[in-house]
Amino acid sequence: SGIWERRVIREELLEEVGGAVTTEEYEAIRSDRPFKNRQIGRGQRRIARDLLWAQNELAFRKHRVRISGKNPETDALVRGWREEAVRLRSMLPGGLFT
Repeated sequence: SGIWERRVIREELLEEVGGAVTTEEYEAIRSDRPFKNRQIGRGQRRIARDLLWAQNELAFRKHRVRISGKNPETDALVRGWREEAVRLRSMLPGGLFT
């Protein structure tokens, strides 16, 4: 359900603030509600959309690894999604919300 997905994203990305997620992005994640999805900036829409996708995939991968009883910090896919989020943000000169 949308509520479950938002909860997982909110919980799993909290510890990513300062890395894969900026403080401003996390505030948007926290205030995300059904039928009111996080908005992306006007410029570089494809890159911004891909960044949101990478952050969501990071959250869901961390959740799946955690419920399997393993440590997300040692998971190669978690590392990959984290690196992808950082890479994509570096391509948005004004940030996600400009």
